[in-house]
Amino acid sequence: MNQPLPSISIVTPSYNHGRFIDRTIQTVLNQSLPPVEYRVMDGGSTDETIAILKKYSDRLQWVSEKDKGQADAIDRGFRQCTGDIISWLNSDDRFANENVLKRVAEAFAADATVDIVYGDGELIDLDGHSFRQSRGAAVKQAKELLILPAGFALQPAIFFRRQLYLDAGGIDGRFFGAFDYDLWLRMFAKARRVTYLPEVLAQATCHPDAKSVKGMWRLIGELVEIKRKNERPFALTWLERIRMRINVLGLYAYYVAVRTGLRRAV
Repeated sequence: MNQPLPSISIVTPSYNHGRFIDRTIQTVLNQSLPPVEYRVMDGGSTDETIAILKKYSDRLQWVSEKDKGQADAIDRGFRQCTGDIISWLNSDDRFANENVLKRVAEAFAADATVDIVYGDGELIDLDGHSFRQSRGAAVKQAKELLILPAGFALQPAIFFRRQLYLDAGGIDGRFFGAFDYDLWLRMFAKARRVTYLPEVLAQATCHPDAKSVKGMWRLIGELVEIKRKNERPFALTWLERIRMRINVLGLYAYYVAVRTGLRRAV
């Protein structure tokens, strides 16, 4: 039997993304099931971001102050949230349509033991045009995520119970860019059930200043570090370890392809 729809809180970390953030905010506030709270954690932007946030002061909560980076902003936002379900939407990303939060809430309400709901995503250019789909992987065990090259789904298309986030220890702010991958591993290990929605829930903007592009080498290094750290705890078989190492080589091959112009960075 379906339960009442759970409350949802959304956090947006922000820093000098004034050219994107208005669009991001609108995709949250225009949901058919608006979040119970929406928090923008700005790191002290010096562009037009603050003026944009002031326009929405009656519809969202925001703060602009120096922080320790993206991971710190997200974690502080989550710990202030009261919603049963949480997720973060970066200031250059957006939800795919106005019914995303309603669909996610219904998926959680359909089974009280579901701790994570995720779906598909799209990669878009600066003009908002979709150029590639990012399908969620059918992950059933945490160690499958460890074997994959990186994440199992596009980050803004992933939603989870706030209590699971707290039980898993929250985001590790020591990581520059792979803190989400580290978090997924810890949450999947504790999740009771996971639900995949085979539909596009979110869109991520690809541009030269994106962290995944600008800091790609550092990001790959963190992914490799996390994989090595978790290889023993997740008790991978010898075949699974080989698959993981092949996928790590794929990450480095991707880096070379991007740097030599053979492939577009995403």
